[in-house]
Amino acid sequence: MGDVALETARELIQEAKGADGPNGGFVTDHLDAAENWLDRVETELTALRSRVAVLEGLVARAADQFDYYGKSHRAKRTDDATAKAIVNENLAAELRAALTQEQQP
Repeated sequence: MGDVALETARELIQEAKGADGPNGGFVTDHLDAAENWLDRVETELTALRSRVAVLEGLVARAADQFDYYGKSHRAKRTDDATAKAIVNENLAAELRAALTQEQQP
């Protein structure tokens, strides 16, 4: 659910509030409750986006650190160090791949 969906929901609620009908007050109370729910959803969505940004930064830093470890091990030019370098390089690649995956709905 994105900002467009939230805005569309708000517009639909306002449109429904303006409609005439025999249960106007009753329906308006429910629409007010729906608006309050949307406010809570929007607040939580904002907080989650902020948290995701922090976590993405940490994942990027971890990938950089694994790249550094990989280069350090490769510089030793031993079979054991090369094996360690490969592990670290693969971890860095996995972390970066996770950051570049498209968002799932």
